[in-house]
Amino acid sequence: MVRAVRRSRPTTPEKRKTLQTLEQFEALWNAIKQISDDQFALTLREAANVIGFALFPVGWIWDEYPCARGQALTDIERKAQELGLLGIPDGATSKNNMSGAVKAIRAGTSFRRNAVEKLLRRLIYRGEIRVIVTDSTGRRRHPPDHARFDRTLSLDVRRNEISVGHERKRVAWEFETDGIDLTKALEGRCAWENKKVSQNDWFKLERFLRTQFEANGVPLTRDAYVTAATEWWARETQTCDEPPTSSLRTGVSRLYDEFSFSRKLAREK
Repeated sequence: MVRAVRRSRPTTPEKRKTLQTLEQFEALWNAIKQISDDQFALTLREAANVIGFALFPVGWIWDEYPCARGQALTDIERKAQELGLLGIPDGATSKNNMSGAVKAIRAGTSFRRNAVEKLLRRLIYRGEIRVIVTDSTGRRRHPPDHARFDRTLSLDVRRNEISVGHERKRVAWEFETDGIDLTKALEGRCAWENKKVSQNDWFKLERFLRTQFEANGVPLTRDAYVTAATEWWARETQTCDEPPTSSLRTGVSRLYDEFSFSRKLAREK
């Protein structure tokens, strides 16, 4: 488990703004933990959303797993969705590359889902979270070891089911997990926990870069949005203190992988 960075007291206005962003995520996480304590039984969708926010506080749009028909986002989900925007509006989609923008958005959604489900399967496999399953007869129990360790274990968030097996021999159970276990298992994995109070607010820079990928699609080169981010940051902060180009390139490269993700290629690796 990764230990959280101990933050020093900010000494500049820019660092104070960065700290404010980090503290907003931490405050919302504390609210999620409180809700998970009060309403401890989580469905697959609820568990996936908690994990998604922890891994992608800026990128998680809370529509990766849509609500059931007639159901709206909860208050905490709406707050998290709004916080993830960090006050930076979506970019105007390029009319010349509408299909590229849609393709990037779909790939990004698939990437985030894949990351969440991969971690959730790991937590189930290792027994880091308590899971209760209900079979077709209504019997409730912990998942049997043969299912927990089965490589065919899959998650169907829409149906709130986990299942193992192949085709007609597939066995499915209704899923429920303990919210307190889940939030404890995610301590040290939350993206904001290991961020230092930098002169540059990297979450805001990430949010801007995401608007570029979602509006214009995946560029031909990984460096394409570096200049745009540098110019936007100068306008945003009214300073000449540019973010390090190497760090920006790393951030763009990471998002390039996300928005060009292919679940099929991921399975083949």
